[in-house]
Amino acid sequence: MRLIIFLVVFSFLSNTVDGQGSLWEKLNSPPDSSFVASYRNDLIVRLYTSRKYMGQQFLDGSASKSLNYQPSNNYLVGFGINYKLLGINAGFSLPSMRKSMDKYGKTSFFDLQSHVYLRRITFDLFSHVFWGQYLSNSSNILTTPPERGFYYARPDIRSYAVNAEVNYNFNYSRYSLRAPFLQDEWQKRNAGSFFAGGGIYWDGSDADSSFVPSGITVPDFYGGVDFKCWELLALAATGGYAYTFVIDKRFFVVLSAVGGIGVGRSMLADMEGRDYRTYTPFYKLTERFGFGYQYGRMYVGATCVNMDMLFNSPLDNARIHYRSGNIRVNIAYRFSLKKKIKILPGMK
Repeated sequence: MRLIIFLVVFSFLSNTVDGQGSLWEKLNSPPDSSFVASYRNDLIVRLYTSRKYMGQQFLDGSASKSLNYQPSNNYLVGFGINYKLLGINAGFSLPSMRKSMDKYGKTSFFDLQSHVYLRRITFDLFSHVFWGQYLSNSSNILTTPPERGFYYARPDIRSYAVNAEVNYNFNYSRYSLRAPFLQDEWQKRNAGSFFAGGGIYWDGSDADSSFVPSGITVPDFYGGVDFKCWELLALAATGGYAYTFVIDKRFFVVLSAVGGIGVGRSMLADMEGRDYRTYTPFYKLTERFGFGYQYGRMYVGATCVNMDMLFNSPLDNARIHYRSGNIRVNIAYRFSLKKKIKILPGMK
């Protein structure tokens, strides 16, 4: 599946670059060298550890209680490369880093996150499917919770998402998000930028039985509806700001927040096959954090990209908070190539 998606995107970019070289050059024009050093013709090789995650929180305003489900997937270790547009990462989990299935249950997942940082625009894609989750607040919401350190596990819960967002970088010549996240540029001086754009968001989750456990401390949680499925489709306008602090030329700290307001169509289905639907205000926030150190060709740093979404369910005083993201620690080295490699036709 990843290979198919990659080939489709690669083919689209090939045609775009070949047919509209001037557009490509405009979107990816060189930066102001007094603020950003570009190493786009260098090969970046990295070792990393990361964790891709998601979580869904069902909020009941009437009872001031919530059900907090999340997967038990593990941290990964791996290696990767970046060269111009091409980025490849391969990771695997070590036995010593795996969570206990006896305590948390088993999770399997397919995840495809892509963050494309061109000079003038950024494109974010959060897509995944997670099978198997556990109730992280089991001890607070269940009348008879599992023993200490164990959690109520639901191997039947599946969650899925395809969220795509495009934002324009207003200070594109002096501000780089490639520097902390791809390591093929370096932010020399303090700088920031406003971002604005929009996105489309499709998320949902389903299970074989009700999300509401039978032994819950709030019998009328979500109005007593035993729901087993929810889904959202939303559109939003986005805007925000990012800033990178450069300390002693080699250290950096990056902070970014891009919020969004829009409207969505929310659906919920119960165990009896009844559907509940409504239009809802939709709120989202994409946060980026990072810090690191660069000396010569060596880079060491950590980054996090997180997306939070909040919207109403069709039931009274009931909302859903959905979250997904990626935490990563990188050690990278930059190699200069004697001969440039052409990735796409027409691209310099």
